[in-house]
Amino acid sequence: MACINPKLTQNRSRLTLNEINRHQKTLMNPPALNPSRRPRSIEVEGVTHNAPIPMGARVGNMLFSSGIMGKDPATNTLPPDAASQARFVFANLRTLLANGGAALQDVAYVKAYVADNAYREALNHEWQQCFPDPHDRPARHTVCTPLPAGMLIQIEVVAVITGEAA
Repeated sequence: MACINPKLTQNRSRLTLNEINRHQKTLMNPPALNPSRRPRSIEVEGVTHNAPIPMGARVGNMLFSSGIMGKDPATNTLPPDAASQARFVFANLRTLLANGGAALQDVAYVKAYVADNAYREALNHEWQQCFPDPHDRPARHTVCTPLPAGMLIQIEVVAVITGEAA
């Protein structure tokens, strides 16, 4: 049941049909969003999920990614090897962050998925290229799990955008 304004329900005997209809219209058609609010969805040109979801979303100073895969943006295809996929995963991450007004230093958390533990080496190589200082890296959790359609490595990130990159 929809929330009803308490002022309208204080005296039900005085509640008119017009007031009920007006309140229901407000519930069904909320006020417009702030026109200065930036679009929330973020894309990486040339990389698609083959699903109706964005690559990421920004809300305020927070950026959340969907699954970032190692597709080559020039062809929208996955290379067959883990090293190439890892390289494209982190290149696509950089593009996503830039498109959302963020940078690598804003990344707070990474969840990585590998289809086989043998692919951790490729993942770690690119990880260390992006985050070379062992005292200034985001938190990370890696899960070994089957991935769809030839995907060997995938990541998800959460970034907190500071004034420096915003």
